[in-house]
Amino acid sequence: MFNMASSTKPILGVAAMIMIEEGKFKPSDPVEKYIPEFKGIKVVDTFDKQKSAWNLVDAHRPVSIHDLYDSYVWHYCTSPDQGKEKEEAG
Repeated sequence: MFNMASSTKPILGVAAMIMIEEGKFKPSDPVEKYIPEFKGIKVVDTFDKQKSAWNLVDAHRPVSIHDLYDSYVWHYCTSPDQGKEKEEAG
């Protein structure tokens, strides 16, 4: 058995770049244009240690496709567990 981990992310990234090149959407497009449930989404503001919960606020602008990609890269690169699986495997 082998670890597939997040192998779909590069595939979806390439597919998105192809669609951008073909003019099917722009990175600046709001996600709600394609996924209506994103309309009026809340975003993380601060963490309340006493409640052990994130405080959510209204986004100051619609979430863009670029934001989704950017947040994934930020999370992956700053996650304390990033690379942990490789260290544990060997």
